[in-house]
Amino acid sequence: LDLHEQAVTHQKPFKIAVSGPAAYEKLEAAPWLKEITPEKRFEEDDFVRIFEFSPNHPSREISAIGEPSEGRPLAETDRETLQAIFEEEQPGLSVYSFPYLWSTRSKAQWKTAKRGDATLIYSDSLQPGKRVYMEPLGVNDQQKADIISQLTRQDKSAVFEDIHASVAAKVDVPADRQVKGVADFAEYVYRVDDLINLDGNKRQRDLRKKVGKFWKQHGGEGATNVQFLPLSDSSVRSQSEIFLSDWSNERLQSNPSSSLKDEIESSQKLLADFETLPLTGYALVIDGKVEGVTIGAKISNDTFATYVEKANHKIPEIYQAINHEMAKSLKQEGIKNINRMDDAGLPGLRQVKRNYNPIHQVISYTIEPVKP
Repeated sequence: LDLHEQAVTHQKPFKIAVSGPAAYEKLEAAPWLKEITPEKRFEEDDFVRIFEFSPNHPSREISAIGEPSEGRPLAETDRETLQAIFEEEQPGLSVYSFPYLWSTRSKAQWKTAKRGDATLIYSDSLQPGKRVYMEPLGVNDQQKADIISQLTRQDKSAVFEDIHASVAAKVDVPADRQVKGVADFAEYVYRVDDLINLDGNKRQRDLRKKVGKFWKQHGGEGATNVQFLPLSDSSVRSQSEIFLSDWSNERLQSNPSSSLKDEIESSQKLLADFETLPLTGYALVIDGKVEGVTIGAKISNDTFATYVEKANHKIPEIYQAINHEMAKSLKQEGIKNINRMDDAGLPGLRQVKRNYNPIHQVISYTIEPVKP
């Protein structure tokens, strides 16, 4: 990720040689890398494979795309159109889903506009004096990059966030702007099978022991007093709303931060609008009482993003149990990977996410003014 960030920022190519199945797997999952290994191959464990990355150097003669239309607030009626775009584009970042946009609209006050064939999503509320755009939607990567390049020249208040690597590599920005990788907030992606089996490295096996400990404390795996119930059931959803309200009040007493308030508001909106949004969610019920809730949505054909995971922290190993049960449920729905979002830059959360052994991380890019 660091190499990619530096290569895009400074428009410099690089090559990397790796050996071993684990390394191959991680690099094969990076869409911005191209394998250039010679045809001759040795035994798998001893074989060195070579990958390269070459950032595009687009012409400064960027095609005219037209002025953006007048923006209007994001509306529920936009759901079908935006979901169709997301299904076509198959994004890697968790922010590119209608449920995410809808749940964060109070803070961001998202607006939508058209620029040629592209759909723009932006906010005038996230940064004082700045218009924060997401990646343009509904056009190919080069067209997205051209729109970004144009807007950064036309609008000095324009900032772009959550840009995929494939688009960032093609952006041609003016001298007063920079393309910057946000490696500290890269999103963690896991194989569903790995989250179920937990039989890889020692850290995964330790997590499996914690799942076993949870079940042992509650009558053994499959005990009838522990249920993992879908939120599509209105009565389960009602109980979950009470749980989430109690969870939020307890947390806010010890940490009344604005970021926690935003997180809670987003979680509550997803639960409140569960029936009208393309969401999947479950409640962990112990002895008839909801003790945990998890909610997310598909962001591509085989990848699911987890937006909410809250539980009663007084119950040992409950988070490991919820994660395990969710992975088993998603496997039945044909999901192969789970994006569990970023670690918010918190060292403790970062270690927890790394313990589950992600297959790769999805890094996002920003286009912002060069700092003096």
